[in-house]
Amino acid sequence: MADRIVTTGITPNWSKWRLIPEPRLWECVALSLNIDPDRVHERRFHETSEFEDRLVVARANCGLEKALQLSRIDLLGGVEKVSLRQFAAWVKQIGWPAPSELLAMADAADANGERRAHNKRETEARNREWQEEIDKLAAEHPGRPHSDLCHMLAKKNGAEWQTIRRNTKLGHS
Repeated sequence: MADRIVTTGITPNWSKWRLIPEPRLWECVALSLNIDPDRVHERRFHETSEFEDRLVVARANCGLEKALQLSRIDLLGGVEKVSLRQFAAWVKQIGWPAPSELLAMADAADANGERRAHNKRETEARNREWQEEIDKLAAEHPGRPHSDLCHMLAKKNGAEWQTIRRNTKLGHS
């Protein structure tokens, strides 16, 4: 049945779906089978064991400590939403056959995760440098308020003093 549905010309409009960050879980499952959720109602999918099996597995992997994080759930309406990129990365990780368009979203999710990790490391390194500078300035200017030291450092390195203040503490060392 899944083959018949997939070959009936109801493949997803990927240029649309890649711009929808948090579709319903069943829509993500449909996309993983290269079926356009807009053209086939959820109940019709339940006729296919492959769709049903994937939906059961996806739901079993949703939760706070699990691979898929629900971004929104409506218990009355049964609406479960997940990040499409996160879902795509999970599909790739577990090795389900999936359309190349969906797998490309997994690669984008990986790249975004790497970029976030890189930015976090850079921010932490910058904050450590600022903290060292604030500690030096505090030693050179005992009794000066933290905000004054942040202003001094901001003039020196061109950053906003409020940002320095949020990311440093007086008397850290």
